[in-house]
Amino acid sequence: MAGRLQDKVALITGAGSGIGRATAERFAEEGARVVAADLKAETAQATADAIGGEAFGVGIDVTDRGQCQTIGRAWYCSYPQADQRQMIMMRVVGCGCIQRHNRAPTSWLARNSET
Repeated sequence: MAGRLQDKVALITGAGSGIGRATAERFAEEGARVVAADLKAETAQATADAIGGEAFGVGIDVTDRGQCQTIGRAWYCSYPQADQRQMIMMRVVGCGCIQRHNRAPTSWLARNSET
């Protein structure tokens, strides 16, 4: 039975753990082909390995514009048969909140920069 995301290609950042990993797993259950992206390449690949199938993991720092552009091109080129209506970008991490809210308490920054 086809899921709600059958034939979609999903790039999910923060997929190495927590909500990002759960999202990647759920998208795969719904039929999406998943690209699991995380700051730590090994955790992204662990998520992809757990999903199986066509899933693959990549390491990326989403605060680096150049890396984002590179991964975007690679993602698109990895699935040339998919058009833009079939591609999903799920940003679970790297929202840029530190840049927008530069008055965050030091304790918050220290706690969240290690994850």
